[in-house]
Amino acid sequence: MADRFLQACRAIELSPENGAAELAELRKKLPSRQARRMSPLGILLTEVLSGFPLNRDTVLFYVTTFTESLALEAYLGSFPHPSPTHFQTSIHPGGIEQALILKQQPITALYPMAGGKAILSQAFHLACQEGRPEVLVVAGEEAGTWLADMGAASRQSFAWALHFNRQPENTLATLSFRPAAEANPPADRSPSLHDFARQLESRTDLAWNGPSGHFSWQWK
Repeated sequence: MADRFLQACRAIELSPENGAAELAELRKKLPSRQARRMSPLGILLTEVLSGFPLNRDTVLFYVTTFTESLALEAYLGSFPHPSPTHFQTSIHPGGIEQALILKQQPITALYPMAGGKAILSQAFHLACQEGRPEVLVVAGEEAGTWLADMGAASRQSFAWALHFNRQPENTLATLSFRPAAEANPPADRSPSLHDFARQLESRTDLAWNGPSGHFSWQWK
């Protein structure tokens, strides 16, 4: 079994009713010149990483299914006369890169991961197998409009961040992984990234199967 011990966590979600105002308040915390160029997801990721131990030795797994969508919607919506401005915005650095650039923070490794239902299990598997002791797992989505109606964007804007190490003392929670060959797990209940954000808020213990084995999350 491979264990990781949670040292810090944070999750944030914009409400459907008041998300624009909530985002505006977060934007005010940032330098105005840089914030104007940042996507909503970049701002959310910057906020959840505030106070986390980022340094040159940091290993960071960035996890998403759809990532930014509003800039892509604006570009696609400009056809049949595609907008060069919207195109440039749609290919700007992704949200996690925006957060690191704003902080001018070099790190030793950044693993961007995108996928569907199993992406959380895949990210946690890699985090448990990572040889370096300090690991951050960061996830987020940006709510779309018509792309969400097509199943090509998230319906929620949210972000969360986890800081793990290998020391079991004074931890918030334990993430355990057992390879499939050794496991006898219950029925598959793999949470989505958004479901997991809600579980962080409620501090609910979890157990589920992933493609590579069995995971459990236990709060202290």
